[in-house]
Amino acid sequence: MVVNYRIIIMSSSEIAIVKKLQHYIVKKIQGFPRRTRSDMCEYMVGCYKPFSHVIIRQLLFLHKRLSLDINSTTGNIFVRRYMQFVTDRTVKFGFIPDVCNIL
Repeated sequence: MVVNYRIIIMSSSEIAIVKKLQHYIVKKIQGFPRRTRSDMCEYMVGCYKPFSHVIIRQLLFLHKRLSLDINSTTGNIFVRRYMQFVTDRTVKFGFIPDVCNIL
């Protein structure tokens, strides 16, 4: 079985559009006027900033990987890929580079 991963890289202007859309939707859901502070509206709904969900999930996944026994197959694969990333910085996409950028 072949799995093709498609990496989507968004420009800063596209990210700004997503943020504006989220601000608009959160205010509409609550029935607030357009000029209401977005951070307060999002807090009331329990909504994170865009892409925060992805970061939280990546860190939770990292915690699970680091909690594994070092002799487990999954633990060994993770350590090997991390060491490969540390020694060869040409790898720019994937879980390990993303987490290293977050940390």
